Amino acid sequence: KIVRGRRTLGEIYGAPLYGIKTGLNEAFIIDTATRDRLVKQDEKSVELLKPFLKGEDIKRWRIESEGLFLINTPKGKVDIDKYPAIRDWLLPFKADLEKRATKQEWWELQQAQLAYQPKFATRKISYGHFAADRIFTFEKEGFFSNDKSYFIPDATFDLLALLNSKVGWSFIKSISPAVRGGFHELRVQYVEKVPI
Repeated sequence: KIVRGRRTLGEIYGAPLYGIKTGLNEAFIIDTATRDRLVKQDEKSVELLKPFLKGEDIKRWRIESEGLFLINTPKGKVDIDKYPAIRDWLLPFKADLEKRATKQEWWELQQAQLAYQPKFATRKISYGHFAADRIFTFEKEGFFSNDKSYFIPDATFDLLALLNSKVGWSFIKSISPAVRGGFHELRVQYVEKVPI
């Protein structure tokens, strides 16, 4: 009854999008104090620094931000020498950054999701990869997030209510794999099947 004759979340809103893969979080994800220091050293640094969430920062109905920032250097889009403070921050990580699996300049993110970076700035529903219960929230601050989180851009409050409802969660649990500790993996291929 829940599924029959219904369009899916993916058909109406599009498949959820996943967050950024840095290839070396300790280089690209910084705390507020480090962000402030980099901006003080060079005001242009602010152009590359985006507020950032990890998957575990996303809770049901709310965000619990740790005050993190992403050094946003998509492939082919940043001349690192124009941002000396950020370049100098990344330099100690250069050897490890050059060992990453994919091909990019040492200062660039591994998978910056460049095609949909503007969608991070829209109002969206965000959720983490692993969940023991409903963890969908409305996010309108323009946070970027890691690859252990997903988001549905241009989403609505009624979709959020459905995803956080008992019936919505029951459906998601029934089709997503259970993992250790009672958690479920909320991969795109499961969430996009939610009937609307």
